[in-house]
Amino acid sequence: MPPKKNKKCHRCGKAGHVALQGDCKDTAFATLTDPWNSFPHGQPFQADGDEKECKAVLRSAGSGDKHNGDTLTKQMLEAAFLKAFGKPAHPVPSPVGTQTTATPATASQTNAQQGASISTRSQKSITAPAATPQLPIGQLPPWKLSFTSDKPLMDDVAFERTDADVWDKCPIDPCEDKIKSAQRGAAGRPIKIVTNYVAVNQVPKKLYIYSVKYVVGQKTDVTAGATALSSLQSLSTALPAGAQTIAGGTGDDREVKRRSEKRHVFESLRNALPFSQTVAPVGLRKDWATDFDTVWSLTPLQFPESSTAPPKEGQIYPLHNVQYHKATGRSARLDRVEFTFTRMLEFTNQSATHALLNSGLAPNAKGASLHIAALNGLVSRHATDSVAGITQIGPNKFFLTNGLQRMPHPEGRRAPFNAHRGYYSSIRPGSEKVVLNVSAKAGTFINPMKVSDFLNNIGHPKYNDYGNRPALLISRTVRICYHRTRLDPDYDPNEERNRHKTIAGFGTVPSTQMFFNQKAGREMSVKEYFTKELGAPEPNNAYPCVNVGMAPRTATAKSEQTGKEGKEADGKTAGKERREVDEKKAGKERKEVDEKTVGKELWIPADFVELEPNQPFSKQLSPLDMDSMLRAAQHRPAQVQSLIVKEGFRVLGLTLPSAGDLAHLGLSITPRLLEIPGRMLPSPTVAFRNITTVPVNAASWMLVDQNKTSVKFVRTSAAGTTATALPHGIHVFDFCWAKDLQSNNTLAQAMTQRLVNHGVMIPSVVPKGYTRVKNLLLAQGKLQDQTDHQIANIVSQQYAAWKKPQLFLVVLDDTNSANYAKVKRVFDQHVGLQTVCLTAPRCSHGKSYSEPDPQLLSNLALKFNLKLGGQNHQVISGPAKDAKSAFSDIAADTIVMGADVSHAPSQMSDCPSVAAVVGSIDKDFSTFPGSMRLQASGQEEIEELTEMVAERVIAYAKANQYKQLPKRMIFYRDGVGEDQFDMSTSGEIGRVREGFNQARSALKNLGFPIHSAELDLTFIVVGKRHHTRFFCTKENQSKREKTRWNGNVLPGLIVDSVITRPPVDKKFDFFLQSHQALKGMAKSAHYIVLEKGTFTPDKIQTLTHDFCYIYARATKGVSYASPAYYADRLAERGTHYFKAYTTGRQAPPWQKTDAEKTKDGLKVYQKRVAAGIAQLPEWNPNPTNADGTVRKNPWHPNMDKIMFWL
Repeated sequence: MPPKKNKKCHRCGKAGHVALQGDCKDTAFATLTDPWNSFPHGQPFQADGDEKECKAVLRSAGSGDKHNGDTLTKQMLEAAFLKAFGKPAHPVPSPVGTQTTATPATASQTNAQQGASISTRSQKSITAPAATPQLPIGQLPPWKLSFTSDKPLMDDVAFERTDADVWDKCPIDPCEDKIKSAQRGAAGRPIKIVTNYVAVNQVPKKLYIYSVKYVVGQKTDVTAGATALSSLQSLSTALPAGAQTIAGGTGDDREVKRRSEKRHVFESLRNALPFSQTVAPVGLRKDWATDFDTVWSLTPLQFPESSTAPPKEGQIYPLHNVQYHKATGRSARLDRVEFTFTRMLEFTNQSATHALLNSGLAPNAKGASLHIAALNGLVSRHATDSVAGITQIGPNKFFLTNGLQRMPHPEGRRAPFNAHRGYYSSIRPGSEKVVLNVSAKAGTFINPMKVSDFLNNIGHPKYNDYGNRPALLISRTVRICYHRTRLDPDYDPNEERNRHKTIAGFGTVPSTQMFFNQKAGREMSVKEYFTKELGAPEPNNAYPCVNVGMAPRTATAKSEQTGKEGKEADGKTAGKERREVDEKKAGKERKEVDEKTVGKELWIPADFVELEPNQPFSKQLSPLDMDSMLRAAQHRPAQVQSLIVKEGFRVLGLTLPSAGDLAHLGLSITPRLLEIPGRMLPSPTVAFRNITTVPVNAASWMLVDQNKTSVKFVRTSAAGTTATALPHGIHVFDFCWAKDLQSNNTLAQAMTQRLVNHGVMIPSVVPKGYTRVKNLLLAQGKLQDQTDHQIANIVSQQYAAWKKPQLFLVVLDDTNSANYAKVKRVFDQHVGLQTVCLTAPRCSHGKSYSEPDPQLLSNLALKFNLKLGGQNHQVISGPAKDAKSAFSDIAADTIVMGADVSHAPSQMSDCPSVAAVVGSIDKDFSTFPGSMRLQASGQEEIEELTEMVAERVIAYAKANQYKQLPKRMIFYRDGVGEDQFDMSTSGEIGRVREGFNQARSALKNLGFPIHSAELDLTFIVVGKRHHTRFFCTKENQSKREKTRWNGNVLPGLIVDSVITRPPVDKKFDFFLQSHQALKGMAKSAHYIVLEKGTFTPDKIQTLTHDFCYIYARATKGVSYASPAYYADRLAERGTHYFKAYTTGRQAPPWQKTDAEKTKDGLKVYQKRVAAGIAQLPEWNPNPTNADGTVRKNPWHPNMDKIMFWL
């Protein structure tokens, strides 16, 4: 480590060098035992000045080294260690705490930190190898590799499964809701069902909340009387003089940011006075919990010399000079840890559940209220204290370290990821009392293996959706697998706890990755260092080196470090590309980097480090892994129920003997699932043309009538008449590259005939209906190699020659999302033609491509009819002869809307989100055209909601010949979390009303007769990301399949009591299970009514149920209301549109201003990025309408009136 030139030598007092260097160097090395004798107070060195420098010099000197012609001996070095460090140079026990490795490529070492989300009580399922025999200080050990990942993780642990279709023996806790409320419905047949909630019989009466701040350095004076705090003893003798109410320094304090390091600091405080039972720590308190940013305690934390009076809000209790052990095992010190009392929470028996609805949000608690976050903290502490062998992720997810299923690899190798079984728990506000939701989960974890194996295995083309593979491993914990030289008597790098590091980035391959070797006094490659200096076998030169030190700080280093250059990072071609770089230029760049990052980048070949187990993977999965994950997560309802009761309760510590410890936390929980009341709504009646009804069985129907004849669609054109024909039928556009699907009209003719069968009028003579696009492309390459404009030009040319057929059936090789996105961009945005896509394997019925599946053709016919603006079916009420639309009483004056925001993952940072709004234009609520906008990345609140609502209201008026404007609006808002209800209540509801008023004013200005009545608005949030599940109590509550019962409760289930929120301010909620799950466990939709308008709860529930059956392209009831579903699909289509711009980009081209680099300024930058991309032709190729007005919707004007995205 080079000297820090701004310090003075404590021996000679001169600046520009440190002890043992400069003018003192000769004397120091000549005597070796003298230089430290003259340090102040007889200390071997000053802790804040020369400790690191002295140690670095001694470590860089080895036995046999020459200095001024003299040979340094082992005895001389040991004497120096004794004088310098006060300890002999022989192995000593390592200090308490988890430690991390020293690295090979440089003499100095850098601290590393473990993953922030892993529970400290997680048990690793891999046994560490035997301890390495200790060698003398400075002696190079023989080269040896020891891998723990040679043996895969233990297979799925056994648990008691049930083979029953319905588990009627489940221990239950019958529960009735005694509260009568006008905000509940009564329609339907009453039933009893079991849910995955348990009763919380008792919660603490009071909870004291403290925020925690970890200050590395301070700018203000240290409080008088503060004494040093040791992590190995009680705080009873090391506390501040008293609590202070201060602002926390000057604002220039450097704070610990990483949760993992906060955890290590907090571990050193567990025996301290605030968390011990008395001043003398006779035992540890168990009445508190923490997430390392907040402490929740049943009683006030006790600090010495602090008043016995209750703490006051804002009161700060600082603990100074806090010593702890970092992840590396080395001792570190914080200037102070501040505990700030923020507030006291009160829970009373009468209002405990209402308290959970408070609007105050807890930091770092996924948006949960302060009360919910506090109680969840207590439950989580109990789980982690009570049960071994679990990994806690976030505030309330717990996964079994050995409860896993292996994902398959396309070539049979070890897959990059595993699916681990786990459980979720969360305190919830019940309608009458507090309840605990317990749900089975599956989580994706990185499969432990060598880093080189991971990069090799994930390099298969099936994983291309992950983009830059090495980037997936940034910040992951790895284990160093070879033995290293011990340079410090206090630190053995080969102890198992000292082998762990965090990946900071990736460089180039070992033969080209250079670093400056201080001992050799020159640059050398990682390959040379390992083979010649350490005696290692030649490392694999196909993969980039791993940096387990600190990330570089210069732009030159960043491109090498993080692997942003895709080909170079993947390693296969990195060596060749690097060799092509001018050596002089490359050397200069490396030296510039080294000057700023010397001793901080620590390079190791990828085949000498391995990934640690129990590391969750939270990024978007590839289609291959998503399919595997879904299969692992799918369990029949009775199995889910059995998992929760027989395993989940144990994992959460709710069963004896662990359950007894809940009393320390003020909790009492009954580990039995609740049996609650529900209601079954009757299935809506589905009809086609001429009121031809079809049987509905478990929310499903066929496209044939009772005589097995194909039903006719209700309407087959936007004009409202069945006589409008498709001029030239269907044309098959074959984009397959792998094989020639067919060279004749078979598929086109079959599809055309199927449309005729369903009532679409088509001429008897149609032209040839097949074109193979591959034969038309000038450049020989696959679909993904062609630009949007190349394909658009070919389509436009062919379209002119085909005499304008209206619809295209596009056939693709596979489900590759990039190819699908490209096709939709070309047809939706550039050409303006209607398409339906499917993959080649689905074209065949049996083995022949010439015999398409009739059911598939009927499903495609549904989509094609929508492209014509038609209506496939309707929902009716009453007997057939007097049948009327189920929506007849709201049809004349009601518009129904849906809204959603998509935050689709992208390789480009700060990628915009897509907001979509759809609105009905007809009285059967079958057609919902839409509007779309870009907005800031990750922003859920719809920025331009006012404008989009106005567009939809004007479209409604136009479709009704401007004769009427709706008086009522039902608005389904998808995707809003519980922590965002205030966002909708205070912001979006007002914007909806404003948008309606803007549309009314615009129509009035055009002279149309428009009413002036205030809008009757019903605003409903649709929740899908919840963990509530329902189980049958009897077999006849489920659907009978061929050989067994499905196990899910039949569709039509309504639950609006016991586990729903207490009715407050006319707001209420309900669960509706409107669909039949084909596989696994059905998931109900959760509807939260923020404004009910003039509708009753029964009317809202039955209308919502009916809307689930009007989904235009399905022959089933869908899982949530169609307007919200349409908005979700439209927002998803928008994510395909901006891929034309984001693909291949790592970051937007717009540079951040200084203000935008702050946390508060980031959202301003993200809004600027969204606005910039919205102006680009890649997003919107048609920025103006035919009349010259600005056009913001990114699709072709031909698509404005139809639901082209379905």
